[in-house]
Amino acid sequence: MAANDNLYGSKVGTYSSGGVITHTLFNTEFNAIANSFHATNGHNHDGTAGAGAPITTLFGDTISVGTGGTSNIALQFNTDSNDGQITWVRASDYFHFSDDIFIPSSENIYFRDTNLYINSSTDGQLDLVADTKIKLTAPSIDLSGSANLGLGSDGSSLAFGADSDVTLTHVHDSGLQLNTANKLYFGTTDHFIGRTSILGSGEFRISSTQDIHLDNNTLYIGEDNNNNSTVVFRGDTNDGSFSWFEDENYFRFADDIMLFSTKKLYFNDTAVYINSSTDGQLDIVSDVLIKTSGGLATTPVTLTGAGGALAVDITESQMFLNTGSGTTTLTMAAGADGQQMRITMEVAGNNATMSASDGNLVTSQASSITWDAVGESVDFVYSASLSKWLIVNVHGATLS
Repeated sequence: MAANDNLYGSKVGTYSSGGVITHTLFNTEFNAIANSFHATNGHNHDGTAGAGAPITTLFGDTISVGTGGTSNIALQFNTDSNDGQITWVRASDYFHFSDDIFIPSSENIYFRDTNLYINSSTDGQLDLVADTKIKLTAPSIDLSGSANLGLGSDGSSLAFGADSDVTLTHVHDSGLQLNTANKLYFGTTDHFIGRTSILGSGEFRISSTQDIHLDNNTLYIGEDNNNNSTVVFRGDTNDGSFSWFEDENYFRFADDIMLFSTKKLYFNDTAVYINSSTDGQLDIVSDVLIKTSGGLATTPVTLTGAGGALAVDITESQMFLNTGSGTTTLTMAAGADGQQMRITMEVAGNNATMSASDGNLVTSQASSITWDAVGESVDFVYSASLSKWLIVNVHGATLS
């Protein structure tokens, strides 16, 4: 302190060389010093006149703020426009920042140790770093932004549940894998896709309690290999299935097939089909020819009519009995009561013709042969085009 100056920087008493210092002068100066530290009227060190110069440095390794009382402690930063404040909240045991916090460059905010932190390692990017796990806990988490959410390493997984029982794992260059027999649900748990073990082995299921629509014009089943493909329809008691046989080049149905009402089963085009045009009747329809073929000579083709009658309706063409080569035989067995068997030919005109195109027409009967024109005549006519006569060999029987 300069001569004749007190703590305020202005004179309180007058001192001169060789003068006598009285107690009054000392009391005045000491009172000025004491008053500068008064709790209410002392120096504020805010730069105003008589309040002491501003304090810009606190010399000490430990700075204690607060009275040790029950109030919160606030540290204020005052400017001419925007002020800032940090408050120690005593009851909650945390600091409360009343303003934003700005971390420059790539500096970190650490948690627990230096392996857990938040920073921005490059401009435009926020990094959350942990040496074990990052856990997000909230009733709802909304990730908003125009950029993508990425897991930056091969084999990364997203775990769900308190014990991470459901995981979604990245498979390198392939896709995403849902673990074990877990499922992806849609809307409710009644609609899902996933692996199950209902049939005894893990299979992939698309399941719904309502309709499933596959909105595509083409559905592919099977892989490009030499294996057969099967479609199974599961019920609680009866199952149904049909299979595509790769080597045989056909479908095989493992169960009966029922065509509803008058619906048709077409062959080649819509003019050749099988259906039931009315209840109790099976129709085999062709616009050209209906041909039946047995596998072996000892395995005939059998047509059975219900109620003892079999009707063959030929409206525009002919009925051919043809084995390809050799002899063709039409056999009609007698009924159980020994009644006469009859071949009836009905046409729209007056004549019924039985002809052999290349050979003999032979009618054979152990007893008698009857040609009955039902009141009209039976004509045996020579065919000039075939140069054949009709030869009747009776062999001891009666020709009527």
